[in-house]
Amino acid sequence: MPDTTNISQNAGLGAKRNTFIAEQHNYTGLSPTDATEMAFAIFRQYFPQLRQDALKEVHAIVENELQKIPATDIRCPSAKVVVPLLQNASITEEANLREMYGKLLARDMNQKTSSSIHPAYVEIINQMSSDDAELFRRIVEIDNSIPVAGIKFVFESQYLINVMPHYFSPLFNGFDPWKASICLENLIRLNIFHFFAGTVNRYDYNKIKQDSFVIEQFEFTKKNNPSRQISMQLSEYVIQMNDFGREFARLCF
Repeated sequence: MPDTTNISQNAGLGAKRNTFIAEQHNYTGLSPTDATEMAFAIFRQYFPQLRQDALKEVHAIVENELQKIPATDIRCPSAKVVVPLLQNASITEEANLREMYGKLLARDMNQKTSSSIHPAYVEIINQMSSDDAELFRRIVEIDNSIPVAGIKFVFESQYLINVMPHYFSPLFNGFDPWKASICLENLIRLNIFHFFAGTVNRYDYNKIKQDSFVIEQFEFTKKNNPSRQISMQLSEYVIQMNDFGREFARLCF
């Protein structure tokens, strides 16, 4: 058989004649287009009634990512990854989460990165909001230990509720502090970084008390509680990336 002989690869996938046929040379591997079609054909086998237009954006992301690598590095995706991933992506409205799904699938189809794909990564994206993803991206970009404070406004042996977010960090500037705290609590639950009581070396946590948002909330609280002697109590925390979250970020961002 000459070296240039074409090999036809027939994969009869999916109901209602959802058949995918990929032709490839035995020395070049799958093309990005054929590989992407194969991934979506596997998904249609399990969900043949799905509206295909809901996945166009993810399809484009995957194909674009596969264009960046040699055809010989492209492989068929794992059904354990591609099926739940595309199911979740098909009902996801947020563009940044769709992008994360698309990049994760493309990494699963790359022979050099596929071994790093943990099945839990698909579910982690599914349990993120768009804001969660943006805050996590900020944490990844900082790429260092991050100081976080738990601030309470106290009087006598009691403290006031609903006057400060549970967690606050000045390094999350640009995010609504209340929303950032909610996102942080969910990201802590997902365990994609370490969060613990402690301090960042050589960081003065007391200067967090001078942040404009903290001062504003403190003054507002004192004004609305004139009969109480309000003081500020600060608890110190640290965010540090763990290996699981760092790899997740590398694959999805």
